[in-house]
Amino acid sequence: LSVALDHQSENNLHSLLKQRYPRKRIGVIHRLDRDTSGAILFSLDQDSYLSLKEQLKKRSMKRKYLVLIEGILEGEGVWDSFLKEDSSFTVHTVSEKTEGAEHAITEWKALGHDQKSTLLECRLVTGRKNQIRVQAQAVGHPVVGDTKYGSTKIGSSHRLMLHAFSLTCSHPDTEELLHF
Repeated sequence: LSVALDHQSENNLHSLLKQRYPRKRIGVIHRLDRDTSGAILFSLDQDSYLSLKEQLKKRSMKRKYLVLIEGILEGEGVWDSFLKEDSSFTVHTVSEKTEGAEHAITEWKALGHDQKSTLLECRLVTGRKNQIRVQAQAVGHPVVGDTKYGSTKIGSSHRLMLHAFSLTCSHPDTEELLHF
């Protein structure tokens, strides 16, 4: 896990970083879903935390994912929907008029496919819980290995095929453009 959940007490990346840097104030900038691999960002002090969170809020921080989905999807497009989490911690697409609904936007581009699946590059415009996973399921193309959101376990994947491969932001002090 990126951070501890109220109902779980297992190890998580945030706790490990606090142990590694006991004199620093480790700030959680964004999270990755369990079983999602790739780039994640934490800060080491309050000023950096505030700067990076503001970049995330203003959508100037860019986050891209490689996603293997079930089925064939070609071209490129935008998934624009509203999401809401239920009491069992599952996120659903809902009407924009639903109380508590959060706007979610993902830009996607198909990179290639075989007979059963398509590799997408997805860029988060917003960053909602399980956003790519729920939106992919909603269009009938769940993420391979994502049994929570409809995957039929095609192929030999035993994990969620979702990888945060690119993160771009401005350095909190120098404003230099950083790309991870």
